[in-house]
Amino acid sequence: MLRQLKKLRSQSIDLLLFSFPSKERTQNDSGDWKIEFDKKANEYRIHDGDILVHRSRVFHSSRLLGSFHIKGPLITIGDCFTDNRYRGLGIYPLVLRKIANEYCEKTQVFILVAPDNLSSIKGIEKAGFQFMGRLSCFRFLIFYLNKRITINRK
Repeated sequence: MLRQLKKLRSQSIDLLLFSFPSKERTQNDSGDWKIEFDKKANEYRIHDGDILVHRSRVFHSSRLLGSFHIKGPLITIGDCFTDNRYRGLGIYPLVLRKIANEYCEKTQVFILVAPDNLSSIKGIEKAGFQFMGRLSCFRFLIFYLNKRITINRK
């Protein structure tokens, strides 16, 4: 119940939107990492023993993107996490490429990121995603107001 109420709180939104080119499959060499998919949680994970090294979730809809008239079918990759001890090893772009390659022929593949999250932006671009625009708005309950799309990152 509390989780549902959190989704309704008012907030300013300022995110960069990246998409994976639909006709561009990239080479996906997982190296020594085994990427597992948890169907129930709809997330891709890498473990090193008991340590959760990385997690990326897949969402099959997005109210935010829909409010900007970006219609499905689509997936949005989000809520990504990489353990600090494993950063800088190319794990994040590796998982993003795997997800994008699995979905790109069936649906549009997007990822949203905060403009100040430079390390994630670097990994997103390394995975082959292309910058589409900057989405800004104010969310009040389930409504997105004062929507603005710009094509520059700043």
